[in-house]
Amino acid sequence: MASSKKKVKKLKKRVSQLEDTVVGSLWVIVNMISLFDSNMETITKTFKAVVDKINEMQDIKEEKDVEETDTNPSRD
Repeated sequence: MASSKKKVKKLKKRVSQLEDTVVGSLWVIVNMISLFDSNMETITKTFKAVVDKINEMQDIKEEKDVEETDTNPSRD
């Protein structure tokens, strides 16, 4: 009888340790998702800024091309 009480006590202790491990792991996962979410927002903003800058540079290039064709008529 004392042997089974010891086993039950050991098992309860082990279950408690596993619960702590599971809770700790879930906390880590939640924090990783939170970090990814905030980093994703930053990545999205940076990407949008780069695309906007590329579009702006493309517009300037197109304007220059139009100006050059207007000021330099081709000789036919």
